[in-house]
Amino acid sequence: MTIYSKNSLAARSSGAKRKAKDVKITLSQEVLEGMKSAKTYKNHWERFLKWRKDVGQDVDQAPLARDLAEFLFHLRRDHNFSASTLWTMASAINKRIKFFWHQDLIKDPTVKDLLKSWSDKDLKKKSRSFTRDQLMRFLKEAPNTPEWLQKKAVAIAATYGGLRISEVVYLLD
Repeated sequence: MTIYSKNSLAARSSGAKRKAKDVKITLSQEVLEGMKSAKTYKNHWERFLKWRKDVGQDVDQAPLARDLAEFLFHLRRDHNFSASTLWTMASAINKRIKFFWHQDLIKDPTVKDLLKSWSDKDLKKKSRSFTRDQLMRFLKEAPNTPEWLQKKAVAIAATYGGLRISEVVYLLD
């Protein structure tokens, strides 16, 4: 894997193009193994660059917040990505943009409001739970041996006490 250094950026004058490909630093395998997310971040970045090329943008120029928003909108509309995935991708891409161009595009209202609007619309999955009738049927039909009495007590405590599954498992041990 190759990581580009900040020193590889072109001169900081306003008219100069900043090129992220000038100087490369190759990291040792030991360092790369510690960077678990490096491959994922790289894939998101390369996908963003490919999209920019496809729509005719100059990949050597710093992207605008509008560009990132359009890319995220493209993924949502054309590829049906979930809001949480888009937040992850935007964060990974933004990390590279901050590194190369010292811009934080996620803080821009264009990007932030777009991501928030999708987060609000995505329905959260409701966990399945037993109905009151199912619990009552279990309490009536299960035998009254000491082992099953313990399970009945745990079922009542879990249902009406709002226990987490780890707490329920602990009660059964």
